[in-house]
Amino acid sequence: GEVSVTLAKKIWHDLGDDSSSKIYDIINLMKLYAFDNFGVLAFGNDLGCCKSLQMNSLALALNAIIDDSAWRLSNMFNPAATFYWLLTASNMQRQNAENVVEEYFTRTLHQKRQANVLSPGNRDLLRLFLDHFGENSPSLKSVFEIL
Repeated sequence: GEVSVTLAKKIWHDLGDDSSSKIYDIINLMKLYAFDNFGVLAFGNDLGCCKSLQMNSLALALNAIIDDSAWRLSNMFNPAATFYWLLTASNMQRQNAENVVEEYFTRTLHQKRQANVLSPGNRDLLRLFLDHFGENSPSLKSVFEIL
């Protein structure tokens, strides 16, 4: 799709004439690609990571949540990994990342409502959840938690 084309064009442009000195981290590029596709599927617009070849604040927060979840899963018998309410650095970082994601989600929903783009033709996950539950039925927090 469009995300693939954007990434390919950005890399091609970034390479320029001196392609011999450029080294790309393929894992990072695939993360950028995945986050942009997530944005398209969940919210109806990409996050712009492939265009800039770097993660924006939402992608950084999502990446932090993914890394934290993997750490917690691999350390499930560690109280610091199990109890989110403990005042640890990892719990505070996790909460900050969740706040960034929730703020983006809420802002995107309000922007879509104001722009009146929540029409049935827009089939991102946000639109599908709102169609299923009704726009006023769940709180923003409930839809955010589902996503």
